[in-house]
Amino acid sequence: MSDEKDAAFNTYTANWVSRIDSMNNSLILVAGGVMSITIGAFLSATPPSLDGCSATQIRIAWALLAVSLACSIMLKFTLVISGAMVLKGWEKKVKVNEGGRIIIDSPKWIHIIAWLLGSSAALFCIIGFGLISVGAGSLL
Repeated sequence: MSDEKDAAFNTYTANWVSRIDSMNNSLILVAGGVMSITIGAFLSATPPSLDGCSATQIRIAWALLAVSLACSIMLKFTLVISGAMVLKGWEKKVKVNEGGRIIIDSPKWIHIIAWLLGSSAALFCIIGFGLISVGAGSLL
């Protein structure tokens, strides 16, 4: 590809990732908001009374919203992993100190801690979504 086509491709890719992230943020906002509102209604002093069919529908909805939130978190985490892979591939192609370039990076142990913390945060968040969904469903 020519430099112009490379730049256009890279711009399109960056815009595409931005659109994915924007859509994902909307999903998180809507799913999390609906779960918060409905859970709040059942934790109030006078929870609404529901028939068996409605209670089942809400249980299924909470489970689906929890899965949606978990998938959204995993999508964000996957985009982070993708970006890290691109960065590492790029670092291998750039020669340090060639043409005045210097790669500034943190120590490897910081990377390991960051990946452990990020992975743990995503995993615990997903488990939390599942548990809150099950717990909320048991209120019915």
